Amino acid sequence: QVLEIETAFAQQHVTEQQDRCFLPGAVVPGKPFFFVWDNNDINEETLSGRGTTHCTNGIVVQPALDHDIVMAAEANQSVRLATYQPPKRHRSVNVAPLVLPEFVPGAKANPQPIAAPDLDISNGALHYLPCLTDFVWMLARTCLQGKVLVTNEHSESETTEDPCVPAWTAFNSLTCSEREPKQSTIGFCPVIDASPTDMATVYALLVQSMEMARRGGMDYTLIVLDQAIYAKAMDIVLQRPREFSTVILRMGGFHIACTLLAIIGKRFRDAGLHDLLVESDVAGSSAAALSLDGRPYNRAIRFHKVVAEALERLRWKAFLEWHAPSADGSVEDAMLELKMFPSHDNLTRLLQSEHVQSLHRLFEEFCDEQGQISKLFNFWSSYLDLVSLLLQFTRSCRSGNWKLQLSCIKRILPWCFAYDRQNYARFMSLYWMQMSELPTKHPDAAEFLEKGGFVVQRSGRPFAKVSADMAIEQSINRSSKSRGGIIGCSRKPSAVLRWVITSHDRAKISELCLAHCGLDEASQETTSLHTECQSTRIRQDLTDVQHVQDTIQTWVNPFDSSAECGLVNIASGVACTDDVCSDLLKAQEIGTAKMEEFIQKRLVEQEADFHAPLPKLKLKLFVPKAKQIQSRHSHVPQLRADRALFARMAVIAQVRKLDMREVLSYPLGPVPWCLSTQDGTPVKTQKAPLMKLLGEVQVNYPLTGSSPSTSALMLDAMALLQSITQKQVPETFSELAEHVFALVARNFTNYSRIDFVADNYPDVSIKNVERGRRSCQRGVLRVTISSGSQKSPTQWSKFLSVGSNKAQLISFFATEWSKAKFAERLGGKKLFITVGDSCIELLSSTTGDNVVRIVHSELTSSHEEADTRLLLHSQHAAQNGFTSVTVKSPDTDVAMLACYFSHSINAVLYFWTGTKSRARILDITKMGINITEPVCEALVGMHAFTGCDSTSAFSGRGKKTAFQLISRQDDVGVKARQAMQDLGQSFRMLSDESLQCIESFTCKMYGKFDATSINDIRYGT
Repeated sequence: QVLEIETAFAQQHVTEQQDRCFLPGAVVPGKPFFFVWDNNDINEETLSGRGTTHCTNGIVVQPALDHDIVMAAEANQSVRLATYQPPKRHRSVNVAPLVLPEFVPGAKANPQPIAAPDLDISNGALHYLPCLTDFVWMLARTCLQGKVLVTNEHSESETTEDPCVPAWTAFNSLTCSEREPKQSTIGFCPVIDASPTDMATVYALLVQSMEMARRGGMDYTLIVLDQAIYAKAMDIVLQRPREFSTVILRMGGFHIACTLLAIIGKRFRDAGLHDLLVESDVAGSSAAALSLDGRPYNRAIRFHKVVAEALERLRWKAFLEWHAPSADGSVEDAMLELKMFPSHDNLTRLLQSEHVQSLHRLFEEFCDEQGQISKLFNFWSSYLDLVSLLLQFTRSCRSGNWKLQLSCIKRILPWCFAYDRQNYARFMSLYWMQMSELPTKHPDAAEFLEKGGFVVQRSGRPFAKVSADMAIEQSINRSSKSRGGIIGCSRKPSAVLRWVITSHDRAKISELCLAHCGLDEASQETTSLHTECQSTRIRQDLTDVQHVQDTIQTWVNPFDSSAECGLVNIASGVACTDDVCSDLLKAQEIGTAKMEEFIQKRLVEQEADFHAPLPKLKLKLFVPKAKQIQSRHSHVPQLRADRALFARMAVIAQVRKLDMREVLSYPLGPVPWCLSTQDGTPVKTQKAPLMKLLGEVQVNYPLTGSSPSTSALMLDAMALLQSITQKQVPETFSELAEHVFALVARNFTNYSRIDFVADNYPDVSIKNVERGRRSCQRGVLRVTISSGSQKSPTQWSKFLSVGSNKAQLISFFATEWSKAKFAERLGGKKLFITVGDSCIELLSSTTGDNVVRIVHSELTSSHEEADTRLLLHSQHAAQNGFTSVTVKSPDTDVAMLACYFSHSINAVLYFWTGTKSRARILDITKMGINITEPVCEALVGMHAFTGCDSTSAFSGRGKKTAFQLISRQDDVGVKARQAMQDLGQSFRMLSDESLQCIESFTCKMYGKFDATSINDIRYGT
């Protein structure tokens, strides 16, 4: 029966297809209304992916009407629906293809000259009261005891236990002057079964809207579109000005807000904003990334409100340090009353207070002054300004303030030009200027808009109006794609077409049925309060704000006057370059200049074509993204470059009689291709296979014949920390210290001494290149550890990418493990931990109720890598009576060093490597005996020469060839071992004889056993 009814609706629309311009029954003629059109992509699953449905939905919005008019409209609608008489047993309909009005596009026309507007984007009178309102809200929410001028700090418990003032939206809802707004009337237009990407479709919706407006008694046709459809519709209107003289095109506010969200995300993402959202636990990594792109809209808005409030609190704290204002009892009482009883009257009383206004002016003066002193203060103040602009634009929609919306659009325009939002920069400039001159060209339409005729009131809550393009998304578009819509309907083309042409009727019937049963949104609203007014939501918002604030204080506080730094990433502390700094700080100024130039030349004076391409500014962002080169095909451009260069060199050599032997003694590219990749980084090689070449001698665990009292374990601290997954990281640093101690102490069963050996992290290091490469892959996060109760990092890998973080963490572990609560867990065992250059031994006291710290000067070392310090500690253990020493590390470099020192450490040396099922313990002492002592002495030099973290490998040659050379027992092997043994023996330059041996060794690596010169080999091949 349902299919029969739907078929009847479809059949009636087929009959009425010649007249698609009837007004929906809910719309009352003679009263102002406007149209909203949007695309609706069905994208049903087809086998080929082609042939999907793309249609154009439209709604008619009429502001709130008197009760008797509404009843008449509903009666009219019921009569219209009653005329549908579905025939029986008809479940299919033959629909002729929709014939759109013919439109032949001509050359793009320029708009008519527009009078020069006021291009001042400063905060004028329109923004003063909204900004002052937000200032009062910030004071009421921040000053928790109701004291405006409180200068003492408050604890976290006070922050989360006083949920008197809700978040921004709910506060404005409570203090809004319009307490019982009337809902707008929404009627559904017949669906146009064609995509609005086609100009004929846009022309059809313009013609259809004009005819519907004429039948509704309107002298003008007000149409709201998103930017993409707006651009096409504007082209048509400009080409045919007489035909569409009564058409007024508007750009949807929802899409403008999404564009501003994307601009904010683009500007501040790499400055630490993404890491801030993730580390404060306000958002997950993927949710944060999507929100910074402007979607989903509600979540993105909330994230920015939370971060902005936390930053505003830090800026207010800096203001109180800069100037402590005098107290005013009347203002404090009024603020407390506003917190307890938020209302429009109480808010107005505060806004009219001279003391509050002077405090606001003083605060703005402070922000301007500090912005000129500190680049970081200026940059993050611009974030607060942009979020404030976003909220003012939202306020203009929710309150129906047309003039405020136009003013906000004017202030958004420079940012569109600055960050290359070309389409919005072009058409939003035209839109703003046309709307600004609307009172002179269409005074009735201007009056309608100023009365709130540009937004839609869909609920009975105050401060809840939405943009017109959001209303269509929430009504007919959502009804069609939600449960009961096209989802799961059918894949047959005829069924989909039947669904499309009846979707507006179906959506209207669905809304009427829900309203009749009391299941619609308006009926389910048990209170007129906003959801942010709920006590649980207030506590959650305040908790998130506090988390963001605490996270910033462990990083770089941009509003801390005592911090002397330039423009840096607040998460990593990495400073940007001067050109990036200039672009970031002057972005608004540059965008404003481009906006003024565009408007003056293309719209006012019309010296240039309006549709001419807009060059992108390409302003530098905080962290420029390095160009990634596809390694899979990198050899192709390299070979082409070499071939082209060699061809040119051959021609030049013939003309100028160059010695090609000498020419080929130099690299043919900017870097030697045998040692470098195309982007200039060192060639990498696999180090792990070298372990198999050494002839692994595995032993069982626990070690056979080893006594725990004479066994020592050397732990690679950083390898242990790197093995901890993100899910295993506890909530606080104290809990993290206990977790790591448990991982270390579980080995006390088989060892009586454990050395927790960490790296050193000097500012100038040969490892900086490698660490920088890894940081670029994962990003960095710089944290200051202030207490054990501090929240541990959410992005664990980024935290471990910064050397200062790891140095702080090891120092914190040493301090935390020295506390009395760890004495019993030590259980008479010895724990050595390296902190910087020094080494500290921790052991329980004789009474067992305290931890004793002993500094071992003999283990003081300036070695940067833990690789060598592990062997230093192994030697120390062997000298102090330990007969068995196990080194646990996943690093092949440590295994090479262990083999090198196996003959000089007076203990049985083991190497514990691998994880989980692949874990194994190797007898390094036996391995050293098997490969002989001379090979062990050459092993470290060979390993470094053929590629490690700080040296480049040879292209096309790994470790196997070099190891086979030093393992030979003939003269070739002797010379190869001698060459590698000389490397690293002193800091002095190698002798000529040693260099010749190394060059000969390199020739043999490439199979040239008779050659001794690399240049000869290169010329000969």
